[in-house]
Amino acid sequence: MKKLVLAVVAMLVMAVSCVFAAKHEPQVNWDRGLQGNVEVYGLGSPLDYTGYKGSRIGRESAIMDGVRNLTAFVNTIHVDAHLTVGDLVASNDGVKSGVSDLIRSAKIAAEGKNPDGTYWARLSLPLYGNNSLADVVIPAVAAQSGKAQVAKLNKKNSIIGRAGFEGVERDFYTGLVIDARGLGLNCAFAPVIYDTAGRYIFGARFVNINVANRGIVEYVRNSATINTGRSRAGDSPLVVKAETVRGGYAANMVDIVVSEEDGDRILLANNMNGYIFNNGAIVVMR
Repeated sequence: MKKLVLAVVAMLVMAVSCVFAAKHEPQVNWDRGLQGNVEVYGLGSPLDYTGYKGSRIGRESAIMDGVRNLTAFVNTIHVDAHLTVGDLVASNDGVKSGVSDLIRSAKIAAEGKNPDGTYWARLSLPLYGNNSLADVVIPAVAAQSGKAQVAKLNKKNSIIGRAGFEGVERDFYTGLVIDARGLGLNCAFAPVIYDTAGRYIFGARFVNINVANRGIVEYVRNSATINTGRSRAGDSPLVVKAETVRGGYAANMVDIVVSEEDGDRILLANNMNGYIFNNGAIVVMR
């Protein structure tokens, strides 16, 4: 009889779990700036226990389920157009250890009991800052990309010509804003900016590793953040419109393509003092 009861409870938990999962999909909150995080839910059952023991078992099983879900979901997050966190975990022992430590220390952001007697827990992991996913994966992908020199332009080799060159040269830009709205852009820790000729304009290889843990770009959906100067691009950014987006692994469309002319403008704006690239003072509207 007890086995039958347990089997029935297990079936009910599975049914509830399906409904629960549909309402609580795991997510990556890229648009929250430095407060960005990964959130997953776990679901647990008290089985046939009641009172304190049932509560303890239900809560613990919800947390354990959350940890399993967090581990699986984190591995699917794209680092760049070609690599997921799972790819880095499989190939880099340092990343494997770092991600494992992060998951073990994941915060229980909220928890509770459902009307049917099951328990739930929401686990949260920071995207940016010290002891975050960015802190683990961006240095690894930057090392794989290798260091390179930013292209230097002058009046003769710039496609925008002497007048355009001098126009950019006269201004000081506090950052870069790329408008990629409506292009189907996905988010990643280390996107690359190309121009339509295939030139590599910006990516992880150009970022100061000391600031990489905040992400090499900032994603926003609300233009008010930019208009008020509250984004990392500051109050006097160079603003360009993306032409299209491109992908790599699993057609993950995370890289941004600008025109050749805007590619020159971006390089020239950075060439003034290297500030924009070194500090990742780049905002992407999506």
